Amino acid sequence: MNFVVYAGKAENMPERADKLYKIFVADEDGEYNLPDVSLAFKKGEILILPPFYRHTASTALKNSTVAVLEKAILPFKAPTKVQDINNITAQAITEAEYFFDKNGEVLNALGNLIAVCVSSFCKKREYSPLVETIRSEIESNISNSAYSVDDTLKRLPLSYEYLRKLFKKETGTTPLCYLSDCRMRLAAQIISSGISNQYSEYTVSQVAEACGFSDPMYFSRVFKKNFGVSPTEYGNTTR
Repeated sequence: MNFVVYAGKAENMPERADKLYKIFVADEDGEYNLPDVSLAFKKGEILILPPFYRHTASTALKNSTVAVLEKAILPFKAPTKVQDINNITAQAITEAEYFFDKNGEVLNALGNLIAVCVSSFCKKREYSPLVETIRSEIESNISNSAYSVDDTLKRLPLSYEYLRKLFKKETGTTPLCYLSDCRMRLAAQIISSGISNQYSEYTVSQVAEACGFSDPMYFSRVFKKNFGVSPTEYGNTTR
């Protein structure tokens, strides 16, 4: 997931980038324009363009640095601007540019870090009360290995299928996948941040438990399926 297929100056992006997510780091003040969208951005800000949104030929945007992600796990359905807190995303994209065509595993880990960062920095979206209720309960149970999404849906006074479809319509994913994505984002944040307990960095088992997995081996398989590397390898490449 979140494979980096290009990292570098925007003017040199491959043609297929139009069909993929593009994460721009503004190198100078500028503006992105479409008939229905106008986003001014300042140097150091991040601009996310979802698939099939073409960037304009403005000098500012052409001179920006960009990472193009394939199979990206991102919630953005329209062009979105976010603040790059502590310059983390820009640094990750710079590293991706360096490792492009050099080390696939490192590049994949950086792609996932970029996706986690821009998702985390995005302002909270507005959802219908029902969907917000489901989201809130899911997010409050990320670390609860006994939690069941189905139980949440069945407790609400509407049909299971209706709630599932409504949730997917508003968030772009199913409730179960949303829970999995939340847990994977939390795992990536814990591992890449180097958070430690009283004595040492968290073990894989401790990270698994913090993210709602009772079986560390299963957690490792799910993590590798999402990020392309094991939790230990991910930590080695992002810290």
